[in-house]
Amino acid sequence: MISVIVPVYNVEPYLRKCLDSIINQTYLDLEIMVIDDGSTDGSGAICDEYRKDERVKVFHTENSGLSAARNFGLDNSRGDWIGFVDSDDWIEPDMYEELIKHAEQTGADVVECGCHADYMTKTIEHSSIKKTISDKEAIEALIRNEIRTQVWNKIWKNYLFTEIRFPEGQSFEDVATTYKLIREATVTGIPNNYYHWIQRKSSISQNHDRQNLVDYWSAHKHRYEDLKGLVNQETVAILMRFCAYAIARTWVWTLKSRCSSEDLSEMSSFNRNNFPVFGLKDWPVSLRTTIFLSRFNNKASFIIAYILNQLNRLMKPKYYA
Repeated sequence: MISVIVPVYNVEPYLRKCLDSIINQTYLDLEIMVIDDGSTDGSGAICDEYRKDERVKVFHTENSGLSAARNFGLDNSRGDWIGFVDSDDWIEPDMYEELIKHAEQTGADVVECGCHADYMTKTIEHSSIKKTISDKEAIEALIRNEIRTQVWNKIWKNYLFTEIRFPEGQSFEDVATTYKLIREATVTGIPNNYYHWIQRKSSISQNHDRQNLVDYWSAHKHRYEDLKGLVNQETVAILMRFCAYAIARTWVWTLKSRCSSEDLSEMSSFNRNNFPVFGLKDWPVSLRTTIFLSRFNNKASFIIAYILNQLNRLMKPKYYA
């Protein structure tokens, strides 16, 4: 049985399509855990409509965030496998049947499929790995984005979550968690793109408040610190680039986000201790420039970084998301 965990928060326009795509799976042995995380629109009532399917379990909780809702689902799940679907996304009818079939063929602990990133005017395809790998090789594939960081286009053996939960009260929870789950797992993939990842303007990546910026930085810094001694130098360089991007992202939005001096000092110190003055040669000029500016923790550096980013966004929209 697969326990499918669906956290729900104020997604009324998208929710029925999401839940319909799960209950209409060709693979029937599902436990569908719908966690209404204190929604204030009509999402809670929509969740209750789906109780008519005996596989659906609906829980109404106080608003505590995506990680807490996922953890609640994990704590109450009974399946041999765990799946996640975000409540504004949807999945193809045979996704879980194909994932389970491939799991049985390979004996893998994690099976991933590709996904569609669905924008208003276009769709971008993201494929999955086409081989079975484990341990260090799986971690390096994750950092190279050959395995996606997100948890939702996969099924996971339930034992992987025995001692691992998502960090509550923190955004970018997949960055902070996925590498821990696959560190000792066997991972495989199928080429088909079964998951539809809906791109909304209100998504977390488009939010530039202080907490969002600090969470993004923290997730990448801790991942770098945990893995730098386990992976090859090429992968370490990628991990460092993610940290540099997180610092740069903070500098270009600090004027609006009002990050604390403690947060900024930590990032600036990390920069000076780990990066050359103008970053690494293979980084984009915009990133290298902002990394130079972030060595200086003062208002002038924030103003210049913000202006340069606005100019860069005119040429390359959403570079610093």
